[in-house]
Amino acid sequence: QVPYFLIRPANAPAAQAPTLLYGYGGFKIPVLADYRPGWSGWLAAGGVLVIANLRGGGEYGSDWYDDGRLDNKQHVFDDVIAVAEHLVETGVTTPAPIPLEPATVAALPATLWDAAAAIGRGAAADASAGPNVVVLTSGPGSSAFLEHATAARWLAAPLVTLEQLQRRGDELWLRAGEAGPACRVDAVYRRTDTDLLRDEHGALTAVAELLLVPWLAGRLAVVNGFGTGVADDKLVHAYIEEMIRFYLCEGPLMRSVETIDLNDPVALE
Repeated sequence: QVPYFLIRPANAPAAQAPTLLYGYGGFKIPVLADYRPGWSGWLAAGGVLVIANLRGGGEYGSDWYDDGRLDNKQHVFDDVIAVAEHLVETGVTTPAPIPLEPATVAALPATLWDAAAAIGRGAAADASAGPNVVVLTSGPGSSAFLEHATAARWLAAPLVTLEQLQRRGDELWLRAGEAGPACRVDAVYRRTDTDLLRDEHGALTAVAELLLVPWLAGRLAVVNGFGTGVADDKLVHAYIEEMIRFYLCEGPLMRSVETIDLNDPVALE
């Protein structure tokens, strides 16, 4: 049995709904029912959130951790599949592809291509061309652009920006150009700097304008769903000692690795 948390608005009808499945399953890290800003947007849009406790994590001790690592890594993927199947069997969601946040880095290629293939099987006449995956980046101005380009080469997938994509009804399409001929996109590995569905004024962000409708319609798989990456930034290392002093009102017991925030004019000097 694979435990999981199921979250939906209190006033939501007990009917099938688009479901976002999140799990980690690695490094003995426990995954709990916590809060991420992007998740509230998903719930407000009518989606259901499921947080799975996959083997390889630290939720249930050393045996649980050992059962999801090294030669047992396949168990993590089996757990994801088992939870998804249970959500369908119990009527929480439909057999349409469930948006995933990847369990581990090692799971990324399989997660992307399996999700894309599932979308492709449910699509129209052009499904015979095979599933189409793209890596979505904010462009060369992103500090992680080299990482995005490396991931695209590793996945043998086009590296694209928002301008190279367009929405046609409830489908996402790649525009004809440097990335290749025009085609329907089945899965997106999202690495954009924008993590939110809506901006500070409540309007949909540019990336949400493109991805949200196909995603909710089950016509697009999104790896790195909205809300991922929150507080997962090396920049926070520059402020660890200050955070300890501010929140705990005491000094750190040991020095952290010195990290410089290049947005700070004083640090640049």
